[in-house]
Amino acid sequence: MANFNVGDKVRIKERADWPKPPGYLFANAEGTVEHSDFDELMTDFQHVVFIKLEKVGDKAKVYKGIGLWFLTDIVERI
Repeated sequence: MANFNVGDKVRIKERADWPKPPGYLFANAEGTVEHSDFDELMTDFQHVVFIKLEKVGDKAKVYKGIGLWFLTDIVERI
């Protein structure tokens, strides 16, 4: 979770390498950095962060309220 702390409010950026259309499903989704049951296992993987999604687009609405791992280079603090 390099550069992110539990409780940080974040936004998922667009992924440049994602084919268009349909575009990246989680682009502009917002959430909060949280703990995961796997935090201990993930200490060597500082390029990912666990985020509970709170605001998502229509195509990703089934993921609202769910926590997922994201690459840190596509996550920004808000």
